[in-house]
Amino acid sequence: MWSLIVVACSILGPSLALPEVSYPFNSQFPTVARVDNPYDFQLAPSSFAPVGDGVKYALSGAPVWLSIDSTTRRLQGTPKVNDVGVSMFRISATDSSGTASMDAMLFTVMDPPPGLGEDVSSQLAKTEKLSGPRTVPIRSGAQFDIKFSRNTFADDGSRKRYYATSKDRTPLPTWLKFTPETLGFTGRTPDTTGPPQEFMIILIASEIDGFEAASVNFTIAVSPHELVFDPWENNLRLRGESGSTRNIKNTLFLDGKVAVNSDISRLSVETPDWIKFDDGVFRAAGGIPSSIQETTINVLAEDRFGNRASCVVRVKVDKDKLGLFRNDIGPIDATIGEEFRYTFAQSLFTRPDVSVEIVLGSASSWLQFDPRTLTLHGKVPTGLEPSKIPVKLIASSSSNFEDEEKFHISL
Repeated sequence: MWSLIVVACSILGPSLALPEVSYPFNSQFPTVARVDNPYDFQLAPSSFAPVGDGVKYALSGAPVWLSIDSTTRRLQGTPKVNDVGVSMFRISATDSSGTASMDAMLFTVMDPPPGLGEDVSSQLAKTEKLSGPRTVPIRSGAQFDIKFSRNTFADDGSRKRYYATSKDRTPLPTWLKFTPETLGFTGRTPDTTGPPQEFMIILIASEIDGFEAASVNFTIAVSPHELVFDPWENNLRLRGESGSTRNIKNTLFLDGKVAVNSDISRLSVETPDWIKFDDGVFRAAGGIPSSIQETTINVLAEDRFGNRASCVVRVKVDKDKLGLFRNDIGPIDATIGEEFRYTFAQSLFTRPDVSVEIVLGSASSWLQFDPRTLTLHGKVPTGLEPSKIPVKLIASSSSNFEDEEKFHISL
């Protein structure tokens, strides 16, 4: 008799495991609700555990404007003026084994949300090579230090606090440290030998302790190999039905070297009919619609190790004029502490009668330009930090037509 009871319990035991609160709602930095603004916050999948198939989520004691979708775990609704204040309610999860519930607190305010400031992609591109607009590739077992500007979020006069979480609002991985005072992320990536791993990070600005006012995100891609487009943003000029980019393949780097065809398993791009993509080069194919002034083309590459990288080609169309630059100028590398010399080829220009000047910005103290030979030269100071220095080349024709091309010098 006893043996039968023991066997029955061992069979039924796993199915009787009740869900429990695993990650409280107010540990997830929920978004502040704002009057007349649609509210949308997704509950972390690990909020309750374990949960079986067909779990149902419900709210009790919540304001009438707030509901939860059991399929997506999203809390949604639009509060009104009468809803301003603090709401206390409970969130429950029910599956076939039972129900668990947790306390929740939510603020509703009149103030509009703070806006976003300096673009995340632009900030990252100043100091990091990117494998996507907001993706920083870091080699396995490597140290890193990523910082964001205080201007990432617009200054609305409020005192802000800063937090960081993983994609699903759970704590950051143990190898990643966030310092709120500097908006810095530091650490050492895990030693991996397998396929690439991506970790999305959410940077949160808060006006009320523990609640999100605004957020931005970026991704750290960890792999034994590094695949990047440099630069990840390219320009294509189409003027007078002409123009082309330099070979986009020459901007694709695997482990610091230009990737060869055998390294690349896929290179995909979608272009309109009036742009032709031929062996890495974009060219005008004729028949540019009169309404088109600019468009964006996305390029995606994948290497034999499973790493992915993307870049953006921004196409600008001016059918009334033929530009003075035949194609864009890619990044130019310089080494800190060493002599630097670079000569622009005459073939860069569409006409032989151009005169050229240059705007060197912060490099003007150590870099010189000879307009006769089209040569940049100088010694890079030893005290400089690795960075990308923006430079502008201005060309003028004998008929007083002026054109310019922007690029950067990578230290």
